[in-house]
Amino acid sequence: MSGHNQARIIWSLAALRDIVRLRNFIEPNNLDASRRVAEALKKAASLLMEHPAIGKIVDGRQEREIFVPFGQRGYAMRYRVQDDTVVILRIWHGLEDR
Repeated sequence: MSGHNQARIIWSLAALRDIVRLRNFIEPNNLDASRRVAEALKKAASLLMEHPAIGKIVDGRQEREIFVPFGQRGYAMRYRVQDDTVVILRIWHGLEDR
């Protein structure tokens, strides 16, 4: 990527399922927090549009990960950069086994 071009974001099916799973876990106890989680994840994706290389490289692969602050533990967002596209691969809560 060069200049001021923004990357475009693609959410993988697995990442979309992760969002649904995470929201469904929170929603019965706190509907507002469930909405705020989704908003925090969207903001993180917007940041990746501007700065796709911001995440740390994971396990020497072509994948990167950023920490999304939220609550006590936050979330990990795994993604891959392909040319001018950021593919969001998976999202986990900080306490989840992966």
